[in-house]
Amino acid sequence: MVFLNLNVKVSDEALKQIAIFGNGDARSSLNTLEIAVL
Repeated sequence: MVFLNLNVKVSDEALKQIAIFGNGDARSSLNTLEIAVL
């Protein structure tokens, strides 16, 4: 999924938590971000 037309702002703390939740798996982190945007 691509969010080309959305102006999404994510705090540094939120990105940090997404990275922690992903536990080193970029696919998991990306999926988490996509769910948060939806």
